[in-house]
Amino acid sequence: MSARHAIRAHGAVGVVLLLATQGGCPIGDDDLLPSMGAPCSTHEALCGMEHVCRPPGPPPDGVCAPVMSYGSCDDVDGKPSHPPGRLGDSKQADEVKIESAADLEQLREVRLLDGTLEVFEQGPGDADVGDLCPLRTLQLVTDGAAIGDSDLTDLDGLQSLTSVAGGLAVFNNRQLTSLSGLDNLVEVGPRTVESFAAFHVIIAGNPQLPESDITAFEQRLQGQNGNALRIVSCSNAANPCAGEEAELLAFLTANGVQR
Repeated sequence: MSARHAIRAHGAVGVVLLLATQGGCPIGDDDLLPSMGAPCSTHEALCGMEHVCRPPGPPPDGVCAPVMSYGSCDDVDGKPSHPPGRLGDSKQADEVKIESAADLEQLREVRLLDGTLEVFEQGPGDADVGDLCPLRTLQLVTDGAAIGDSDLTDLDGLQSLTSVAGGLAVFNNRQLTSLSGLDNLVEVGPRTVESFAAFHVIIAGNPQLPESDITAFEQRLQGQNGNALRIVSCSNAANPCAGEEAELLAFLTANGVQR
């Protein structure tokens, strides 16, 4: 057994990351996880399917590591199989609008979306999507992501997502109870809508979302980015939005994140 495989067998992922950053071990043609330990950038989304680019410090530079579970999506599409030699596709679009489960199929096996991702239905009613399982290969969105006015209870299916340039908005999801699907998100760029102050992340209007989940998410993401992000959090299980933050939430509710 190679040193690389012996380390895997004992689950010492941190050691693998260290070896990779110092040159690592040779990768054989029969390796079932050829992407694991490869140098990567969160700006490129070039890790293999069902992998993430995991920086040991501030993004963007890191090494590829396999996603071990997609939460509830493991029961929908199966547990991660990390298909060797498969990178996933790229898609260019000004906006990919998701209002139903069928719309999600636009992004199945897509690793890089060069545009805006918006799970959102304008007007009365919610985006009836059920889950985000078809997004399990998505690693990078280049112009903002919004998940708003949906019927989602969790964000499972987004475990491969490591970078969102142009802001992340999670708002008015009345049944959302967890942010754990975003556990591998390490980088978010700023976004400006209308005349509001720029934000990196807004999490607002999700009444079932525990404050402990939001705090853990904020602390992890800020720690990865030197506390340099503006994260707006209000009107979830507690802390009603007020002032400009209330106006921003009202704008997103009516319009989504389009600039």
